[in-house]
Amino acid sequence: MTADYEPHPLLAAMVEAAQEVGIPVNDDHNGATQDGVGYCHLLVKDGVRQSQTVAFLRPVLDAANLTVLTGTRARRLLVEGGRCVGVDIGGRELRAEQEVVLSAGAIESPKLLMLSGIGPAEEL
Repeated sequence: MTADYEPHPLLAAMVEAAQEVGIPVNDDHNGATQDGVGYCHLLVKDGVRQSQTVAFLRPVLDAANLTVLTGTRARRLLVEGGRCVGVDIGGRELRAEQEVVLSAGAIESPKLLMLSGIGPAEEL
């Protein structure tokens, strides 16, 4: 098993030792099988673990086409003509000029889609 990067020697030794005692290798811990040993993906810069905010959001906070609202909660997506054009944040509609990116996590994204009338008919 090899990683896409040079792993820390202690981590590499741990993975090798686990394999030696019969623990299966799992190259994709997000896949259908959870059992096994392998490397997990982390956001690390200069030896310090980074959050998604630090790694991806802070570098673009000054972008003219980005608005970050805190203390708000999306209530539903605005869909017109089969296309998502914005989001309702509780009585206030925010409309996109080009596209809407839904990134609310594994639980909230499907919930928001269903609250917006998008999803399996039997569950809506």
